Amino acid sequence: MPTSVFPTGGDALVLVDRKVIETNADGRCFFRSIAISSDNDLQSTERDANGISKDVHLRLREQFKADGLRANVVQHMLENIRTNNYTHLEAALNSDMPRLLGHSFSSVEERVLHMSSPKASIEELEIVSTSDVLKRPIHVTLSANGNVIRYNDAKFAPAPPVMVL
Repeated sequence: MPTSVFPTGGDALVLVDRKVIETNADGRCFFRSIAISSDNDLQSTERDANGISKDVHLRLREQFKADGLRANVVQHMLENIRTNNYTHLEAALNSDMPRLLGHSFSSVEERVLHMSSPKASIEELEIVSTSDVLKRPIHVTLSANGNVIRYNDAKFAPAPPVMVL
């Protein structure tokens, strides 16, 4: 069974200038991590034990940035389903989705539609698409073994990667 990059119920962490920042594990964690990595105020805000900013204005900014990035990624995927030939993924459409989530998609379009929900889990296809939107590599460190999965390093070199733990 494939291992989920972002396990259900787990927190996502972002590495910014060698500082690990915990984020709220509400389904937006991947996109929250990237929003935090690009905003000094979000990086320095005081957070509770669940990674939630104690400042209500910054909490809202973080959520809006995360949801905005997700919307841009969904739009990018919709615009590029045919031109990037995502259709070749039909055979592996569900291979990177954890079985415990109970998702089974019949088309790339259905998977993209699912991803448009703010609480939908994301996996390989969505991470690669996020990297395309940001025009930066993304490095994901797996908590289980510390291995780093690198997305689009060659495509966007020498841009610095977004580091997600």
